[in-house]
Amino acid sequence: MPPAALPPTLGAGSDLQDRISFPTFADCPQLGDAADARYFHRAGAYRRHWCFLGEVTRVSTFSRLVLDVVDTAAREGTRVACYDDDGGRSFLTGARPPRVGDTVAVLYAQTKAFLDGTIGIRVEDNRCIRFLPHRLLDLLAANDALWGPRPAICCVPDCGESEDLRRCSKCQLVRYCGAEHQSTDWAAHKGICRALPTLKIFTDRDWTTYNRRITFQ
Repeated sequence: MPPAALPPTLGAGSDLQDRISFPTFADCPQLGDAADARYFHRAGAYRRHWCFLGEVTRVSTFSRLVLDVVDTAAREGTRVACYDDDGGRSFLTGARPPRVGDTVAVLYAQTKAFLDGTIGIRVEDNRCIRFLPHRLLDLLAANDALWGPRPAICCVPDCGESEDLRRCSKCQLVRYCGAEHQSTDWAAHKGICRALPTLKIFTDRDWTTYNRRITFQ
């Protein structure tokens, strides 16, 4: 059976669970390794787009902005360092500097050995990095709700009601049997609900075909 066509609002390869479009740290290509056929043609030209995602666990500001992050495989201690002209300082002086708990997105992320012997991601273009004010697990849960099946029952565990359901007015994805269960579930649902609009950054793009370099600006 052929795969179902994607809704028009979801770009090809934009599911955050796609490990080629959104690789873990271990799956990112190495800087200078143009032989990685997942991302490059034989001549070294880009084959497709990709983006690394990690939740910030520490923000350091020495000569440049350096982040410690946890990736989508729960790998801790991954380093993301800004090597653009201002060392990432423009992010620190913006309206909302990066914080612990944010998710950082890095386009065309490639791993590199730093001078201290650690392996991390070196970012040389500020336009290829973006800080998202959501925890990574909330983004992934919102993504799974968007791409996954839509239950035909109240989403509160053990409820099972399927009649006269009302949708969450903000995300329109989950449904409840009434205001009481919606209020009860809000503590668990709010992170997902607030993260959902941010997914448009990813779902509005076709990640599988490279026509030109994309940025977050």
